Amino acid sequence: MEIIIAIVVLGVIGAAFAFSPKLRQAFRINSDKAADSLTTANERQEDEYKQLVAKLPAQRAAVSRVMAQSSQADNDLTAAEAEVAKVQQEYVNAKAANAPDSVLDTLATNWETAKADADGKRQIASELNDAEEEAISALEETTTALKRFGSQVEQGRAKAELAKALDVAAEARESSRTMKDSISRAGSAAREIDRALEEARARNELSKGSRSDRELEEYRRQSATKSARSALDALTGGADDAPAATDTGASEG
Repeated sequence: MEIIIAIVVLGVIGAAFAFSPKLRQAFRINSDKAADSLTTANERQEDEYKQLVAKLPAQRAAVSRVMAQSSQADNDLTAAEAEVAKVQQEYVNAKAANAPDSVLDTLATNWETAKADADGKRQIASELNDAEEEAISALEETTTALKRFGSQVEQGRAKAELAKALDVAAEARESSRTMKDSISRAGSAAREIDRALEEARARNELSKGSRSDRELEEYRRQSATKSARSALDALTGGADDAPAATDTGASEG
């Protein structure tokens, strides 16, 4: 049952689409919009060019048919005019031979018929000749226009490639700019690190006091060391005297 309902609904939609020009127009417009969003302008241009080129053989075939019809009409006209001339000469010969009026009347009727046929074929041949010229001119215009369009398509393709190249170049420049900014920020960070080191060194030097304070402290240290050595020398009798006393005792013994 559901399948039947679906078929009926599709049938109603199809009928509405078939008999409603506005619905067909809306569908075409929306389809074109969807195609525009899914394809590039260059792709649409190339597709249109291919469709036009595909129609060219049919136009050439149509022109060939017109040319053939025109040529056939010219041949038919030539034959009709020859028939008129033939009947006219028969009439002249018959009159010169004193042919009966019935013969002359028949020849006159034949001539009139042949002349009417020739006039009609002359009109057809003239119109076909004009149609041939117009068809050939239209084909030449189409071919020329397609050549220009083909050149435009080639330029469009080249421009599309150029656009891609420019996008790549722009992206490369933007990436380079970003890297330079990063390097610049890294340089700033390095300078901050160097500044912090110098500040630490300065604090370390300041923690040691002033230069005169350090010199005084060194003087006191050296004085204390000298005093300590003097005291030890006094207790031990001096570092140089002790070995001498030992040597004297050994001699006395």
